[in-house]
Amino acid sequence: MTASFVLDSSVLIAFERNQPRDIYTSLWDRVEQLLRSGDAVVPQEAVTELEHGTDDLAAWVKSTGGMVATDAAVITVVAQISQRHPDWVSGTQNAADPFIIATAQVLGAAVVTNEKGRNATADSNMTIPQVAAEFGVKCLLTNDLFRQLGWHF
Repeated sequence: MTASFVLDSSVLIAFERNQPRDIYTSLWDRVEQLLRSGDAVVPQEAVTELEHGTDDLAAWVKSTGGMVATDAAVITVVAQISQRHPDWVSGTQNAADPFIIATAQVLGAAVVTNEKGRNATADSNMTIPQVAAEFGVKCLLTNDLFRQLGWHF
């Protein structure tokens, strides 16, 4: 797989809430093309998060072929993240986040998230960008992704 981007579920949820598919068709067409081409992926655990919503985002991601299953290499990195930050995941809170970072590290991709970095010291308050930086994974906000890809709407 040669994905350049790993999408956090928060990105897709924000798009669905703020840029609905029936109005922002060009945005959704471009995101769909990224997923179909394999240039972007959504880890299986993030799709599981999407399944808890009342919309059809999980089914939509699966229909694009953009969902990527967890493999042994990802599990190894997730274990390292969990060892370093044992209290980051609590129940369903942050449950997919280690998999998002690990998938990006294994693929050599950047994470696209709506979370911003901060200097939290307690595991429970950490964000994807903060933990990703510890593992050498670059994070982009959605507007950074749009600029990098030259997208204009």
